Amino acid sequence: MVELSAEKPFAGMHLPVQMGQTALAAAQAVPLFLIGTGQAGLPAPGRGDPALFWYADNAWISTQGPGVEVTDMWPGLDLTGADAGAVMARLCGLDVQAMQPGQVARVDLAHCPAIVLPLDNGFHIKLMRSFRESAVVMILAAMKSVAAQALLD
Repeated sequence: MVELSAEKPFAGMHLPVQMGQTALAAAQAVPLFLIGTGQAGLPAPGRGDPALFWYADNAWISTQGPGVEVTDMWPGLDLTGADAGAVMARLCGLDVQAMQPGQVARVDLAHCPAIVLPLDNGFHIKLMRSFRESAVVMILAAMKSVAAQALLD
């Protein structure tokens, strides 16, 4: 009989990583619930907070339920440091550096669907679990590029 065991979403990816002025680390997992538009008091698209944010047409993600539990589907990363904005600029077309607290964006992060929330010193990135390895490889490549550019300046 096959024995199954739980695995952390970023196991084996050697996180956290520090390159130059930027760090990438697996974020603390929080319960996530997918909820529909029938709920009252939902924020407008593009607005929200870490507890409730817009995900797609007729769908929001909440950390407090009720709804369909999707915690394992959306593991998180924290990209922090003085060059976090420059790293993100290499990965997605949205100017995430212009995001204000309370804003949330669904972006194409190096061809991987992601949700980005600003932090005081960087960004919290939620990725679909199936894209996590590709996204980490691309984020690390962008971090390396930014760190190398800083050495040339």
